[in-house]
Amino acid sequence: FTAMVSAQGRIFYILDEGPIGIAQDAVPEQWTLIARDAFNGILLWKQPLSPWGVEVWKETALRYSPKAGEECLVAYKDRVMMTLGYQSEVSILDAATGRTLGVCEGTDGASELRCENDILVVDRAGESSTQDELKRRGHLPQVGSLMAFDARNARPLWKVDAEIFNMMINSERVIYFDKTTRALVCVGLKDGAPLWKNSTVKPKSMMTRGDYVVLGPDLQVLSVETGKVLWSKTKVKSSGGNLFVSQNQIWTISANNKHIMSFDLATGEERTVLDTEELYSAGHHRRCHPNKASENFLITANRGSEFFSLNGGEHTNNDWARGACKYGIMPSNGMLYLPPD
Repeated sequence: FTAMVSAQGRIFYILDEGPIGIAQDAVPEQWTLIARDAFNGILLWKQPLSPWGVEVWKETALRYSPKAGEECLVAYKDRVMMTLGYQSEVSILDAATGRTLGVCEGTDGASELRCENDILVVDRAGESSTQDELKRRGHLPQVGSLMAFDARNARPLWKVDAEIFNMMINSERVIYFDKTTRALVCVGLKDGAPLWKNSTVKPKSMMTRGDYVVLGPDLQVLSVETGKVLWSKTKVKSSGGNLFVSQNQIWTISANNKHIMSFDLATGEERTVLDTEELYSAGHHRRCHPNKASENFLITANRGSEFFSLNGGEHTNNDWARGACKYGIMPSNGMLYLPPD
């Protein structure tokens, strides 16, 4: 299991449907993109993925999946966007039927997708572990690029050369960290025109909400309009998967995993401190997948799923609501979706 998303009452996920076994060569993989009704689980359609799996990933480590297997699935309105083969071009599918509506030409080597305002943005960077092989085969560009397409018909809109660490969309802007220039860059979503660049920040995690860009592990908040740092808290560290924005606050989990703290998104003022120890069940290591959050809850992955209310409500836990390795769980549609674990 590598990824899951939801839109307009449907869920879409990537699952190996091959027989369960311990002899890898004797049990072939059957990776499939599956669509179900989000509220009753009824199967809507399936789409086999090929090539996909360890043979093309060139990696047999337990629980391994490449970035492209986790970040190249997007659901938006009545469309699903995905690479139907590893390092293949991005396809646009009808969410109700799975029918292919278009293919985004020149996107082979895609490693990350985002979609907003009917514009699909593709990071065509490829996996570093397979770049040399794919270049020899002519499937990967020599220079990475950021490409945009009409999400309704796969019509190309613009292209910018960049070696991208991570990207996100905020309304009419695309924000990414360029590894070549070592700068946080913002371009227009409609035309790719440069809007601003900040070379002073070096984020390892990033997110955006409203008028702000939030960076970690050194907590920094930037203006989405100008890219300038508005405030920072260098003594507040957030590890990967431990930084969230909700209720107009930034929530972070302490390094010793004993407290959840929040800061006002606009000013940086400390707002809330929650004690986590009493809710955690003893006797197990932390799960091997990220924490998640909704607008009302921060859901940690200590033993199962621990729900910490972000608006003064009751905190609850469920030791048996465990997520899949690496991906975890998906809070959506007022429910919690648990993949096979």
